[in-house]
Amino acid sequence: MIAREEILENLKEGICRITFRKVTDGKYRILYGTLFQEDVPHIEKDKLMLMEILSAKKDPNLLTVWDVANNGWRSFYINTIFKFVPDVEKFQSDTKDAII
Repeated sequence: MIAREEILENLKEGICRITFRKVTDGKYRILYGTLFQEDVPHIEKDKLMLMEILSAKKDPNLLTVWDVANNGWRSFYINTIFKFVPDVEKFQSDTKDAII
């Protein structure tokens, strides 16, 4: 399993493709997420540090990231990650809420 610190480091540098299993229904989902300030809309930047702090306090296994495909905050559990691809240059707009 990839370490939380390594995931955070990559998310702060750019967009990452995260394939994870949803806890609610067991389906796999592809998320294009980031914590890179330039990829987060201006009005959401104030929430960026707060989201990171709150998710770590609530559950250290929980991460909240900015979903660039859906323009909103999304959370997932580190232990449900199936595949993590850092530094994805571009994402396809047809991947919105992709479930595999």
